[in-house]
Amino acid sequence: MREHTHAGMSLYGSAGSRKYLHAAERRRFAKAALRTPLEVQLFCIVLSLTGGRISEILAVTPAAIDIDSGVVNIVTLKRRKRGMVRQVPLPRSVIGKLDHTFHLRRRQHDPDSASRRIWKWSRTTAWRRVKKVMAAAHVTGTPAMPKGLRHGFGVNAFQSLVPPHLVQRWLGHASLRTFMPT
Repeated sequence: MREHTHAGMSLYGSAGSRKYLHAAERRRFAKAALRTPLEVQLFCIVLSLTGGRISEILAVTPAAIDIDSGVVNIVTLKRRKRGMVRQVPLPRSVIGKLDHTFHLRRRQHDPDSASRRIWKWSRTTAWRRVKKVMAAAHVTGTPAMPKGLRHGFGVNAFQSLVPPHLVQRWLGHASLRTFMPT
């Protein structure tokens, strides 16, 4: 798969190595996550299924999850304009697990609790936990990092024929040119 590089961005390293998890690696990652404590499991699943950055998923609050619509509202952290929110769908089963584990509906009724982060870890702790799941899934090399999940999300969406404007919206990119494979 060849692609445009915009400002030096590419899905491949300088030696041609992939920077993203392919479908089999994503499945192994999801399976390995199921063998971790529920809080870690859900973080890894949300990270993988949304294409979010670690800091963006760590910033998710109960108020950001629309249980009835089945979406998570992610505040985009790498745009110049602050407060940009993107809605990314999540499977009902994942929303249900999040609600059951973190008492989302109950917390959404309390303004104080609704605005507190779901995962209270530091970025470094989250990164270490994701890397541990990557190792358990036997994902190695350049893709074996949280950003590999983000890139894998985008590649998977394109391979699944999701319209490019939706992928752009879900990833929070300002322009199709910044990530569009050719």
